[in-house]
Amino acid sequence: MDVTQIQTTTTKRVLYTAAEVAAMTGLSRGFIYGAMQRGELPTIRLGRAVRVHVDALTRWIEVGANA
Repeated sequence: MDVTQIQTTTTKRVLYTAAEVAAMTGLSRGFIYGAMQRGELPTIRLGRAVRVHVDALTRWIEVGANA
């Protein structure tokens, strides 16, 4: 999925995969996975799927911008 596909669906979705978060932020998937594992980026687990809520992503970015 490329960034343009993500941008066209962002108004309808509230949960994103690590790969989608990486594409939206311009950060590497490894960096995003690391932040998720360290608990810096809050996640939601639905069975085996791990997702990031758009509000958690927004807060995480704001906290990082103010650090």
